[in-house]
Amino acid sequence: MPQAIGIDISTHAIRAVTMTGSGQNPVIKDFYREEIPQNQDGHRDFAPALENILNRISAKDNIIVSVPAYHIMLRNVTLPFRDTRKIEKTLKFELEKHLPLPVEEIISDYYLTNPTDQDKAKLITLACKKELIKSILEVFQKKGVEPIRIESDIFALLNTFSWHQPDATEPCVLLDSGAGTIKVLALRDGMVVFSRIIRLPDQYSNLTDGQPSESSQDALERMILEIKKSLSSLPHAREIKKIYISGPWSSAPSLLTDRAGDLGAPVEAFDPVGNIPTGPGAGDPELKTEGAAAIGLALSGLGHRAHQINLRKEEFVFQGSLERIKTPLLTCALLMLATTTLLLFYLIMVGGQKKKIIDRIQSAQRQTIQKIFPEKKEADINRLLSRSDHEIKSIFGKKIKDLQGGIGSNTKVKLKSTLDIWNEVMKLVPRRIQWKMTNLRITQQNMTLTMVVGSRTDADNIRKAIDNSPTFTARFSGNVTKRTKDNKFTAPLRITYQ
Repeated sequence: MPQAIGIDISTHAIRAVTMTGSGQNPVIKDFYREEIPQNQDGHRDFAPALENILNRISAKDNIIVSVPAYHIMLRNVTLPFRDTRKIEKTLKFELEKHLPLPVEEIISDYYLTNPTDQDKAKLITLACKKELIKSILEVFQKKGVEPIRIESDIFALLNTFSWHQPDATEPCVLLDSGAGTIKVLALRDGMVVFSRIIRLPDQYSNLTDGQPSESSQDALERMILEIKKSLSSLPHAREIKKIYISGPWSSAPSLLTDRAGDLGAPVEAFDPVGNIPTGPGAGDPELKTEGAAAIGLALSGLGHRAHQINLRKEEFVFQGSLERIKTPLLTCALLMLATTTLLLFYLIMVGGQKKKIIDRIQSAQRQTIQKIFPEKKEADINRLLSRSDHEIKSIFGKKIKDLQGGIGSNTKVKLKSTLDIWNEVMKLVPRRIQWKMTNLRITQQNMTLTMVVGSRTDADNIRKAIDNSPTFTARFSGNVTKRTKDNKFTAPLRITYQ
């Protein structure tokens, strides 16, 4: 069964409601409350109380949490356009002249009060410090929990009220008393047209507890005056049909019902539970006097939303995007790691195979040279092999198999001074000419080879250089031809010993 958890953080206590069912047919399963104790320096730290609440709740998914109204800054802003994207882009710049903090230090969202107006947007904007949002999220992350939304308790009240009175169209006002604040919501046709948060000094706290003493009558008069100021600023103040009170005041409605004449409308206590079924864990009587915001948050989690405010959607949108792409990123990282590992393994294997191939070639070279030059010592053979990367390839051809096939298999007689003869031939070739050689054949009387040169002139110059020696006679044994694949010239040459 679907479940949602609403956690209302106020200045003096934290309330949580777990709710099951759906937005149309909810059931309040449990209600939790944790007092926020005052430190020695007079401040109240909500973190320990929030941790206790999370420890007491068994299921920890689909959580919606609220920011205390005391830390919310409400402003009325009018923009000359209605496009949602334009509003989100320009809202912070507009708030810059209305707020006492730099816009870089705040999180903001808005509520549209004139949805039918096509020319301009009248907004109730909400803003709070980024540090507060961060500190709330840190407590949840410490417990391995992630709230899906962060809302404001003042609009959570709207959510609760709209569920109980979905067809309310007459102008009315919802007053919610709490420790340190009074929240004012003015509604018309089911939409919020005005909101205000009245912050109270410490000496007013006994009033919001619903138990004013005789000595606090002056404080009560001042508070009623603040409420009257708020109501008198409404454009339709005279049309207000009813004032609903929630919070601790609802348990002592006579605080305001006796002053209905001063407030300009009859006063009625608002029950946030009403006809919502409750379970055994929701029998605490404080649920009706303190649970209005937590109930609204839980209803939001089940799908009943009278607003779209979410104080996480702006500055923490990157974090949300990161959560959405975290799995694909992790998968890509693992694939890259696996690919890198395989590549390294391949390179190691190829490196090993390459060494084996080189060793095999050198072994073949050694065996071939030993057949041609049996009289040469090991040092002479090693010296010749040390030239294999460049000079042996140019002398005996591109591939070692040419050497094996040309010299090793076709030589029928043993040569006593072949290496000396070859060295003499190589000394006669002009160094300025770049050439290669293939198809080398050596006998006791002569040697034949095919030169690969850049031009006919180069081929003729090599032949003449060798032929001018008193030791050798050099003649072309075939035509000098041009290769089409690289425009090089091949020239078959026979060298006879004198």
